[in-house]
This record gives sequence, structure tokens and C-alpha cells, in this order.
Amino acid sequence: MDALVPGPGDLALGPAWLMGAAEAAGVPLVAANLSCTGAPALPGARVVERDGLRLGIVGVLDPDAPVHPSCSVAPPGPAAAAALEALGPVDLVVALSRLDPPKEPAFMTLVPAVEVLVSGGSSSARSEPQLLRGGAVHLEAGTRGKRVGVATITLTPGAHGFGAAGRLEALRDKAEREKQRAATAREQLAKADTEARRARARRRVEYFEQQLPKTAAELAALEAELADAGPAHRIQYAAVGLGESVADHAPTKALLDVAKADIERIALETRAPDQSLKGPFVGSQVCRACHPDAFVQWSATPHASAWTTLVDAKRQMDQDCYACHSTGAHHAEGPQSPAQVGQLAGVGCESCHGPGRDHIGDPTHVDMVAAPAEAVCVQCHDGEQDEGRFSFDSYLPRVRHTP
Repeated sequence: MDALVPGPGDLALGPAWLMGAAEAAGVPLVAANLSCTGAPALPGARVVERDGLRLGIVGVLDPDAPVHPSCSVAPPGPAAAAALEALGPVDLVVALSRLDPPKEPAFMTLVPAVEVLVSGGSSSARSEPQLLRGGAVHLEAGTRGKRVGVATITLTPGAHGFGAAGRLEALRDKAEREKQRAATAREQLAKADTEARRARARRRVEYFEQQLPKTAAELAALEAELADAGPAHRIQYAAVGLGESVADHAPTKALLDVAKADIERIALETRAPDQSLKGPFVGSQVCRACHPDAFVQWSATPHASAWTTLVDAKRQMDQDCYACHSTGAHHAEGPQSPAQVGQLAGVGCESCHGPGRDHIGDPTHVDMVAAPAEAVCVQCHDGEQDEGRFSFDSYLPRVRHTP
């Protein structure tokens, strides 16, 4: 690893711990605008030399993000500019950003030397580089360790920035991906053995048949535009999914397994008696008495087994995960920690239709939410958790049931 900018979580145990851990692991930290105990905490930038080229890498943190009490974060623009100037001449400038995404355009205006902006504060993942004003490119691989961004950059002598050339490589890659996906969709249509699968495959084929000519026309127009353009660097980029095909680092996985077990043990040892059904939520088993058909239908959906997926992954005590795998956690009187879930495990009836205690007390006069709005779904299907796959119109039929 050539450089890493720490985030607020990395600083939670204090700068001394972080620097010791980074040194032990051989990870060079950079943070131009971080000070601890009144002095710069880390090098603001560093030079990495490869094949006779000098690459300048600078790191910046968000001034509004929480950090350790002994630390403070200055405005990123002036700090990064000063750190880069101290490096001397370089062939390419890369900024590692932990800024809140809306603040990044202003940062790039203040530091025009930056040609590649790598965002670590954005939960979204872009499969293509985004061209910024001045010819810089913006790369995002998202959070939660789901993807790693891989950029292959070709430097052009005399160029600054990527200009339209970055868009050209991205568009060529997009055209090739669409051709491959179209071919796959046609194969799926030919092999489909049920009407539902044929319908899905047919929709995909129709989509790509409409999209391919549009992309080809866009590519031709951009190639014509580039005919008179000046020199520019070139980039190919992909956000590679870290699925099961990518093996875990065994020593790190072993540490993680131990940590998960310790977290679960401590949570179980310190949890209070089960109060999960003392508030406004009653649990899906109670709903079953009056709505047996709906209960049976719900039981066969992924919602019903949502908690089981956490247990299987040993993540049921994870503060970042439990809320979307249990019932009522987004409600002020629902479970506010994994240890409080109790009998509200799984995405049950009340996750979509609202708390049921008042309704079962007076079913005639206290109604439930019969048709949940999309806003209820996107509390969890927020584009980050589901990697952008959620579509209200296509997902709703999978869970809709009769009263």
C-alpha cells in the first residue's frame, strides 16, 4: 500500500494508537489538514516513484467529521495545496478524500493541481470515472468493503488532466459491457424454461437492443469531438466486486471471527431482560391469529429470514446491520440495539404496516398501514445496502399479500 488517509473511525482510539498500528502494518498515512496535540499529526502528502515517474498523493479529512479530542481538522484546500507544493515537481497528483461529497467540488477548485480525486466518504460506487471541471477525474468505489476500485492510467507527455479522453475510455468500456450483457441476455432467453424467466430475459434483451445504438452514437460523437482535442491522460476504471470469488485475507478473517464472537458474548452477557414486546410492537406471531394467509405468504419471503442471514454471518450484534434485519428498529420505541431485538427478529409484519399493539386492542377503529409507501422501503433499500438494485415497482410484488 502506497498511501492511506485515515477516517474518523481510524482515529477513535487516538492518534498514538493509529500511528503505531500503521507503522506495524507498514501502511503510510497521509493527512494534510489533521493536527493532534497542536502539531501536524501525519505527513500531508508523499511521493511514490514508479518506472521513472513521480506520483504525488495527498490526503484530506472533513473538518466537520468527529475526531479524537486531542485532534483538530483544518480547512482542506489550503492545507493540501501547501503539502503538494512541498513535494516539488510530480507527474500526477492524486487526492485521497474523506470529505463529505458535497464539499469536494469546492476543494477541487482550491487545489487545481489535483488530477485524480479518490473519494472515501461516499457510500455510492461508480463503475465509470466522472470527469470534473479542469480535466480531473473522480473515482468512487463505495464503502463497507464491497468493492475495490482499479484504475489503469496512461500518462501523456505535456498533458494536464484527462479531458474528454477519460470519458472516451469509460464510454468504450460501457459499450463493451453492454454488448456482453446483451449476449448473455439472449442466451438466457434461449434457455428460459418458464414464462416468468422468458419474460425477464425478454425485457433485458429489449433494453439492450434500445441501449446499444444510443451508446454507439454517443461514442461516435465523442470520438469526433476528440479529433481536434489537445493532449490528455487516459484512464480505464472498474469498481470490482469483492464477492466470494475473491478470497479473504486469512489472518484478518481470523481476527474478525474472534472479534465477532467477543462482541456477541459481551452483548449477551450484558443485555437486559427481553423487553422487545413491551412497547407498541407485538411481533408477527400475534398478527398470524387474524391474518393466517398473509403470515404464510410472508414466511416464504426473504423478509422472514432476514435475521437468520445475520446469524449465519455472525453479524447479528453489528450496530450497522441489525436495524434492517429486525422489526421496529427505525421506530423510537422499537429496539435501539441488537441486544434488544428479542422476539422482533426478522423483517416482520410491523416493519411495513406499523406497530400493531393499538390495532389488536381495537381492530375496528385502529387501522394499520394497508399499503406501505416507498419511503418505508428505502429506509433499508437505500441504494447502499442493496447496492442500488432496489426498484419499488419490481420488488413490491415479491412481498405483497392478501389482507
